[in-house]
Amino acid sequence: MADAAAFVLAVVPLIISACEHYGEAARGIQRYRHANRGAEDLLMMLEIQEAIFRSANVRLLASCVGEDEARLMLDDSNHPGWKESGLIADYRARLGESQHAFTHSIKLINEHLAKLRLTIDGFDKHSDVNKQDAHHAHDRKLSFKKRIRLAFSQSGIEQSLESLMKKTQNFSTLIAQTEPSHSRTSKTKITLSTRREIAKLARIKDAASNLYQTLGYAYTKHTSHQAQLSLEPPCRDQESPPTDPLQVRFTMAFSQLTLQPQATASEVFKPSAWLTIESSVSGTIQPDADNMTLQHMQVSGKRTRDSEDDESPKASTTSKQKKTVRFQCAQPVAVPVVPAEEPILPNLCTNENFCLQLRSFINQARPSTKAVGYLGHQASQRHLIYVDAKSQRVTQGNDTSPLKSLRQLLRSTNNASPSSPILLHYERLRLARQLSTAVLQFRSTPWLANSWNSNEILVSTSEPSSTTTNDTTMTNIHEPFVSACIRNPYDMPAPSNSLPSRTLIRNHLLFRLGVILLEIAFQKPLDEMKETTDTDGQDDSNADFWAADRLRHQVSACLAPKYAEVVRKCIHCDFGKDFDLTATNLQEAFYQDVVCELKRLEDLFRAA
Repeated sequence: MADAAAFVLAVVPLIISACEHYGEAARGIQRYRHANRGAEDLLMMLEIQEAIFRSANVRLLASCVGEDEARLMLDDSNHPGWKESGLIADYRARLGESQHAFTHSIKLINEHLAKLRLTIDGFDKHSDVNKQDAHHAHDRKLSFKKRIRLAFSQSGIEQSLESLMKKTQNFSTLIAQTEPSHSRTSKTKITLSTRREIAKLARIKDAASNLYQTLGYAYTKHTSHQAQLSLEPPCRDQESPPTDPLQVRFTMAFSQLTLQPQATASEVFKPSAWLTIESSVSGTIQPDADNMTLQHMQVSGKRTRDSEDDESPKASTTSKQKKTVRFQCAQPVAVPVVPAEEPILPNLCTNENFCLQLRSFINQARPSTKAVGYLGHQASQRHLIYVDAKSQRVTQGNDTSPLKSLRQLLRSTNNASPSSPILLHYERLRLARQLSTAVLQFRSTPWLANSWNSNEILVSTSEPSSTTTNDTTMTNIHEPFVSACIRNPYDMPAPSNSLPSRTLIRNHLLFRLGVILLEIAFQKPLDEMKETTDTDGQDDSNADFWAADRLRHQVSACLAPKYAEVVRKCIHCDFGKDFDLTATNLQEAFYQDVVCELKRLEDLFRAA
């Protein structure tokens, strides 16, 4: 590491100095461009060489820190990036065996620019007129332009610039040869904020996976339940304690609330039970300012095991309170002592069956200000349950369900008039960003299958009501949900052992995301956009791939060229980080190249 640091510290001053010398030489020639007709051409030649030199250095640095940061570093030798150990390692690794040639090439350019600067500075003596000869007519006729032309011709500056051009081209070629031979490389350097975001999304994924398993243990009356989970759960980072860094709130709707395994058609369209489930990665949930119930989470968790023996302590407490009232008649009621006896939160996995509880939740008209219970299995994460009555109001009416599949929404959007579209450009980009983020939040969990499609994605379509209050506002319009079947872990079907087909898809989860992004852009399902040329002979197993690959070339006209590049990377899993999404480096590249790019486009179209 010491050798690497010494190498960078030796090279950085040369790079910064060369950039400065290019500018100084250009400004020197520019002073005489009106006196010498050829000076304009020499100035353009020098500016071209400076652009090539800077571009080569930016290209080299951009592979380590990003293009914007690289431009800042080239203008400041004291930039903090030059002192970062990770940059030093990446910078030296990029050069490889070309480190000596790289250093020597910069030295040659620097020395040449220093000599060129001295030559240009020498032109000043030709512009001065000897005061003793100023009265002679010959000297007065000798114009300033002639003296400058003579100085330019005698200095050989044109030949010097041609020699500098060769040195600059050699330097640029050397940088180009250090680039990786394959094209599948991530264009941006992974930032520290990206790494933190990936770590947070991984914790959300763990909480979602544990929630599914816990719900499976809570169901005993049914073989399965249909649940709709919001794909954008709000979370709150907590700086202390370190063992409890994250708190997540999942919004869910449960349907088919019947004690029969097979629901009838009338039962299927009954109102759904909407719940808010508050989860914490470590199991200790921090209290909110507006909800004191959370303060009793650990206490109730401990006392639940002893709930059968709680009658005698309560009786003893009651008798003591009666004696206090008898002897203190001036204060007959000791009510302030009662809140210490908070009702014990039931564990809906053990004390009561969750299926029966859902039937009572569905008739609740107002949201619960306190948790109605919690889910916990085998001392793992605990999940507080709240009734989300703001969404219950929607499903209790005579209207259709406020959740519509994304495929249905796109079809209705496509049939809408151009003057009043259902989904605006920035709304489509926001939905695309939300689904892309959901890939990182719910990958490798039962909530999100690798074969997911727009028919399994549900979108809230209800408009906000003018009669709703601030505390009962309905779900955000166009908020995405995923529909999943909750099963008991003991009743899970065995994994299929069928051999994989000869598919061209590198990563099925990301490919399906790319297909959904295409459908959002064109506002049509992929099946409606297929052509006969998409089938590969008699085998149509790759028809989706060929159709998506064909449409990605056309999607830029719908939204933006950058959007088309995002779609291409998802379809081909082209992030330069292999194809396994369980690898952290692929997650980081996906987050920066897809999620961040979609967020940038969303903000751009929203401001337009």
